[in-house]
Amino acid sequence: MGKKKKVDINGKPLEAVTIGRVKDNKYGWIGVLFLFALFIGIIYFLPELNKMYQEYMSGSSAMAPSGMGTTNNTVVNPNEDETGENEETTETYYKFGTDLNVTVDDLEFTAISYINNVLTFNVTNSGSKNINLDELELYFSTYDNNTEENMILNSVAIKGSLVSEATKEYSFNIKEGALYFNIKQIPEEEYTYIDLVTDEAGNAILKCTKDREELTYTFVDNKLNLVNHSNIVYKDSENYSVLYEEYNNMVVRYGDVNGVNAKLSELSSYLWYKLQVDYSQTKDKIDYEYYFDKETTPRVVNFIMESVLFECS
Repeated sequence: MGKKKKVDINGKPLEAVTIGRVKDNKYGWIGVLFLFALFIGIIYFLPELNKMYQEYMSGSSAMAPSGMGTTNNTVVNPNEDETGENEETTETYYKFGTDLNVTVDDLEFTAISYINNVLTFNVTNSGSKNINLDELELYFSTYDNNTEENMILNSVAIKGSLVSEATKEYSFNIKEGALYFNIKQIPEEEYTYIDLVTDEAGNAILKCTKDREELTYTFVDNKLNLVNHSNIVYKDSENYSVLYEEYNNMVVRYGDVNGVNAKLSELSSYLWYKLQVDYSQTKDKIDYEYYFDKETTPRVVNFIMESVLFECS
């Protein structure tokens, strides 16, 4: 084997030459960690940023410029069906102050107005058959915004009956601040939650009033157990005769039922109706919309009573 030779350029042997030094910064790993955390943060909040952008462009965001937005905004809510797969349900909100009509099956809602906390609208049966609105359980609900996260301001029950081609006018005094509305059936899981004060025995009371009418509901362990109903109706009232007949029928029908105490007094200028139902003492179903079934929850009682414009607390 021959000897190794050094390569010579211009007669000089090759030598290592220093052209620079890289400074060893002990804080370099902190910068890398910061950039990595920033990247993860952007990825995590990207859906929320996209939602804010969409709301801005649609006009539903408080930051949106004036003039943007629509009077009919549809919000898509992802829900999981029974198979575990996602399905989409739509919720349509309409804006007050626009000349629009709303159709729900064979019912046409027109002349919709909300001025000085007074809600008015007409309902027309455009179908060929009579419609019992009580059975449909439709509610006219108002909101202060058009997104599903906002609480319902009011939900008024649409009651009555309509023969084919007939129209009925409705008028309600409701809470202020309504901007949007929709008309639909409302499942129990969407009822507004109510938290009642409970004593040591598990009893809680919900009192609902309207004019001179008062209903007091007593719940035991969050289930309806007792109802006290009282109403004074003066003879110059438009519905005096109707209520007298209604209350008298209640006294005749349930006056001798165990657990029910009913009384109707007709005085010179007014009638006074009082009825108490003790569900712990009776198994009979009391057929009256304000009395509910035994063990009904406060949430249901409160929602239904407020939908017929009682004030409950």
